[in-house]
Amino acid sequence: MISRLLRLLLGLATVIPVLWVAFAFWAVFVTVPGHSPALDFAFGWLTRVGLPLLVLLTLAIIGLFIDHELKTDVPHSEKMLWVILLLLCFPFTGPVYWYLRFWRQSAS
Repeated sequence: MISRLLRLLLGLATVIPVLWVAFAFWAVFVTVPGHSPALDFAFGWLTRVGLPLLVLLTLAIIGLFIDHELKTDVPHSEKMLWVILLLLCFPFTGPVYWYLRFWRQSAS
């Protein structure tokens, strides 16, 4: 069984892509009228360094979740549904999968 701290860290890592996308939309659409040089620097750094790390983190979490799902004792059709959902729309289904399979399962 995974410790509570590791489950919380995994949940945080699962939400990071959603937060990054929200920040990117905010930086592009809200701050364009002001055009702050400091924000240009921060967003440029996040794009050049943070985005590749975010992609690697996301791929690692997707792989972990798919491996975890294929090892669970649920019907095959449910496994395949989760695998497809995780592959196609991870930023939205990742936190849901984490809650259902890691957080809520540990409480019961």
